[in-house]
Amino acid sequence: MKATDAALRLARQAERAGATPRELDAVLALLEHLGGLHPDHERLAQHAIRLYQAAGRHDAARHTYTRLTRHLTELGIEPEPATQALIAPHTRTRQMR
Repeated sequence: MKATDAALRLARQAERAGATPRELDAVLALLEHLGGLHPDHERLAQHAIRLYQAAGRHDAARHTYTRLTRHLTELGIEPEPATQALIAPHTRTRQMR
């Protein structure tokens, strides 16, 4: 739990401070690792999605969302509206093209 809390703090800081590409990659690697250990942890996924989008890596953001959704579905729940909203604008833009 402490590692997850620390990763969430780092992710928030990276989102606010406009992290360098190297720092962004390091935070994303940490989020991915912890996401593998806790695949249903929405906060980890939310930060990863936002950071991937900020880096222009929309496919990776979508993959993170899909993986989270799959694991939550296995538990009989769906992503929070805040999580769904992170992907929805990008999905609609793609569908309009």
